[in-house]
Amino acid sequence: MLELKCNLKFLTEDEATEITPVMAQELLDNSRCIKPLRINDVDRLVGEFNNDNFEFNGATITLDANGHLIDGQTRLSACIKANKSFKTFIVHGVTLEGQYTKDTGRSRNVVQYLGTHGYKYPRALSSSAQIIHNIILASDDDTKDGIIEYNKITATHQEIMNIIESEPNLQECVNRIFPEKSRYMTSAIYHLIVLDYLHRYIANSPDMADEFLDILSGKRIAVMDHPVTRLRAAFINNIQRTSTKLKPSKQTMYMIRAYNLLREGKSCKGLKVSKFTPRLDILSYPNKTEGDL
Repeated sequence: MLELKCNLKFLTEDEATEITPVMAQELLDNSRCIKPLRINDVDRLVGEFNNDNFEFNGATITLDANGHLIDGQTRLSACIKANKSFKTFIVHGVTLEGQYTKDTGRSRNVVQYLGTHGYKYPRALSSSAQIIHNIILASDDDTKDGIIEYNKITATHQEIMNIIESEPNLQECVNRIFPEKSRYMTSAIYHLIVLDYLHRYIANSPDMADEFLDILSGKRIAVMDHPVTRLRAAFINNIQRTSTKLKPSKQTMYMIRAYNLLREGKSCKGLKVSKFTPRLDILSYPNKTEGDL
């Protein structure tokens, strides 16, 4: 065995716990796992069990301080389905909050964590928080055609959670818009949520925010020269196109343009978008207070 200078505590396969189907069922009966169980993954492991190809690989079964299972449900489910035992290490005392930070490059764990903690529309909430994070941190090098290239900046799980926990009104915007997303006729629905949040809670303009959403969704009728009426017409035309549809980034730029015209009290014959359209992170709000975004 390789001799290491640092003092490490090693565990060998002989010290691993043998999990029987009965034990697996007891652990699953007390599960708080945040990941959805994928049947295809279970069946793949069942095949490995049945063909004696399941190898001890050092993976752990993880329990919280109260003994609830928070990781390992796929292996345990396969153990029961195949009626075969297997060896593994048991880790005890990990928090559920700590568990969701595993695989930090995979944003779906934040969505799963939000879902298990009572947040509504967790994917929309997580994606909207990601956009707000990027608005705060984006530099001039992260722009193209006047809009932030959001895929250039990836927030960590903790950064996304910090946004969500510090900005509870974001959940209200998600609840307001996402259930009726089809009425707004845009694939840039998360950007619409963020724009609504900025105008409603950062610019302190809830009436203007309501006007924008009501006209865009068709709940309120406005004159043809109203910027949001023009925006709605552009989105309807985009849906009806058979080719060359507007990308979400371009739709976002149209929304920013309409928001700016509405805030300035201006009408328009059409919405023109160029690389000079204000980016989300430099929109100026007259009522914005020091310390806000």
